[in-house]
Amino acid sequence: MAPEHSLWLIPQKNVYVKFGTLIEELAERHGSEPFEPHVTLLGDLPGGRKSIMAKAYELGSKLHNFRVRLNTIGQSSDSMMYLYVNAEKSEALAKANKLAQRLYFGKDDKPYTPHMSLMYAPAHEANKAEIIEEIGKSFNEVFDADSLHVVHCGRDVPKSQWEAIEEVHFKR
Repeated sequence: MAPEHSLWLIPQKNVYVKFGTLIEELAERHGSEPFEPHVTLLGDLPGGRKSIMAKAYELGSKLHNFRVRLNTIGQSSDSMMYLYVNAEKSEALAKANKLAQRLYFGKDDKPYTPHMSLMYAPAHEANKAEIIEEIGKSFNEVFDADSLHVVHCGRDVPKSQWEAIEEVHFKR
C-alpha cells in the first residue's frame, strides 16, 4: 500500500481564501479536482498513524513559527505539480523540511521544492500558458507557519477523501 499521509503548512485566512478561491475556479474551468491550499512540508510518510502522529508532535516541539513567502508561478509534468506557485526556500522552511525528513526517514537527502499547487493535472490537457497569462506570473503573498497539519492524502487516495487528521502547533 502506498503512503497515505503528509505534513502540510496551511495558510491563514486571507491567503487561504485567495488561493482556495483560485484553486476552485481553476478546477471548475479545467476539469481538475479542487483541494485545500497548502504547502507540503513532507509527503509520503512511512508508518502507521500512531507513529506518524508521535513524530509530528516531536517535530512541532522543535519548530518555531516562520514565514512562508509565495512568489513565482511554476509548472511541471508531475500531476501533483501541474501548475503551482513557488514558496521561497527560506532557511527556516528548509530546516523544517530537513528535520522532518530525519524524523520520518532517518536521513535528510530527499530533494525539496516548496510550493503551493494551484491545479493538479486535469482530465484533458489545459493550456498552461493561457492560465498563467490570466492569473499572472507571480504573487507576493506571505503567511505565518505556526503549525503543521497531518493529512490523510496521497496519489492513490481520491481527493474527495483527503482530510486533515490533526493540527500540531509549533513551539512559538
